[in-house]
Amino acid sequence: MLIPSVIDNEVSETERDTFLQFIRSHPDLQQEYEDALRLKRYLSEDLPKIKAPDRLRKSILRMIDDMEKK
Repeated sequence: MLIPSVIDNEVSETERDTFLQFIRSHPDLQQEYEDALRLKRYLSEDLPKIKAPDRLRKSILRMIDDMEKK
């Protein structure tokens, strides 16, 4: 799905512009995009940031290190 990629800035400027132009003529898709954008803003701004437990962080870093060694 393209909406998350546009919201997360994972597409080129041209792709983003094309998408935004396309949804102007598709109100249902534009509403879905706006809802997803609102949700992302809510999740990133209104919820407290909680640091991951050290054990979890170390486990993830160990897995990444193991993957890089392969």
